Amino acid sequence: MARIFVVTREIIMQLSIPAVRLATALLLGAIVSGAGAQTQEGPMAPVIGDKWTYQFHNKGDKREPYQYSHQVKAVDGPSAWILGESKEPNARRPRYVWRYDVPKGEVVELFEPDDAAPQGAGKRVVDRAKVDAWLQFPLSVGKKYTVKRAWDNGRGFDEYTAEVQAYEKVKVEGGEFDSYRIRFAGFWNQREGGSYAGRSEHLVWYAPAAKTTVRWQYTNRTSNGGSWNDTLTELVKWEPGAAN
Repeated sequence: MARIFVVTREIIMQLSIPAVRLATALLLGAIVSGAGAQTQEGPMAPVIGDKWTYQFHNKGDKREPYQYSHQVKAVDGPSAWILGESKEPNARRPRYVWRYDVPKGEVVELFEPDDAAPQGAGKRVVDRAKVDAWLQFPLSVGKKYTVKRAWDNGRGFDEYTAEVQAYEKVKVEGGEFDSYRIRFAGFWNQREGGSYAGRSEHLVWYAPAAKTTVRWQYTNRTSNGGSWNDTLTELVKWEPGAAN
């Protein structure tokens, strides 16, 4: 999902770079208050210079935590172009470029960096234009919806039931934020090289003031029920662009 991004299973399992999940770019929307409730109507455009730094830790495979950052480099109509830089040891892509779809409110294309190419985007390596968005606006406590996301390698998909569980404060290294806590519970499903499935769950805190998901927990299990991934992504620094 954010993070301007959050880390997703697609990135962890297939690309060895931070997403999203969080990979996912989830940006500030209009907030409507009433009777103690909060409703976020939808995403709004990012601003050139906005920068988020995250720490990612996969406790399931015992690797050391590492940091990565995402910064908005350009805004072109319905698209924002975001440069990612990862400090993951031996990262497959220490630098990369995302195209963020402003109306959808999520990153949809991943590119190899190429300083000579328009927006610095070289060869496209991921296309998520047709997958369901992690955040489906408007957001309000109690809302439920479904999310189905094909894997980037085309070999399977994840399917979840999402519920906005609370609007609450959450404290991370990057600050304390009013956030929507959203739980995604479901299954991963492999359909190539054998048919397998296992339980999968994401718990995210989306903070409109930071234009991102500031905390993202992810766990899944193998097809026989054994523990697999156990990851945590948290915002450690938020640097708004000058136009904010």
